[in-house]
Amino acid sequence: MGEFPLSLRGSSHRVIFGGALLITKYHNTSMRLLSKLEQQLCWLILQGDGHYNYLANILDDYLPDAKIYVSKQEEQEVYILYKMFARDRENFPFDERDAQIRRLILVTVNLIKLLEQEGYIMLFMSTTVEPNLSIGAGPDKIISVDGEEEIIETRSDIEDASVIKLLTEYNPKEIYVTEEFRAFCANGCIPRSDVQFNQNLELTRQSLELTKQSFELSKQSLGKARTSNRIAIATLIMTLLSFVVSIALSLGWRPSFFS
Repeated sequence: MGEFPLSLRGSSHRVIFGGALLITKYHNTSMRLLSKLEQQLCWLILQGDGHYNYLANILDDYLPDAKIYVSKQEEQEVYILYKMFARDRENFPFDERDAQIRRLILVTVNLIKLLEQEGYIMLFMSTTVEPNLSIGAGPDKIISVDGEEEIIETRSDIEDASVIKLLTEYNPKEIYVTEEFRAFCANGCIPRSDVQFNQNLELTRQSLELTKQSFELSKQSLGKARTSNRIAIATLIMTLLSFVVSIALSLGWRPSFFS
């Protein structure tokens, strides 16, 4: 991703034009780089536009084995719930999987926040919101074939207040994308300003390369011109000598070796 020169980022500069002092202000308008997961989420948001584009639909494929429950009662709470047979629990990498889902939640809510701040997406509150919402494709119920197999439920609470606040805020809202977001995704999740900056940088590089080539050609032309000048001077000298000799001969002058 393109960067502004360090001397221009987030600072003011005094610039003098024709004796007049101007104060110019530069803001860092470039977004941070997005991770591969964030870029995948951006494409899912884009593909879901206009088709019940809620967080639940975007994250379902990432959660085949668990559900995230979001409570909007007086005391907001968010937790991850795992349901499985007791025989599967022993081989289930709970700690690793739980860490992955927690990271997914953290990345997703902060990405939505960033995209909204940048004007790439708009959020609209649904008029029909259930008091308790779930996210994920994990099973709601597990039924044993013989009815005797033990089923284990494991709950993992999210304690981070800021994450809880963002998730409860974004979960019931439908996501709408802007044309700028479409261009953003088409450019490989690079902001238009950075794409333009990179293009200008490439044009500058090409211009410098052409200047270098022109300089080399000028050097070669100058060398040839110097050689041509030497030949022209030598020819002129020979012509002058021939002219002088011709005049002398016409006046009856003879070289000493003819006398």
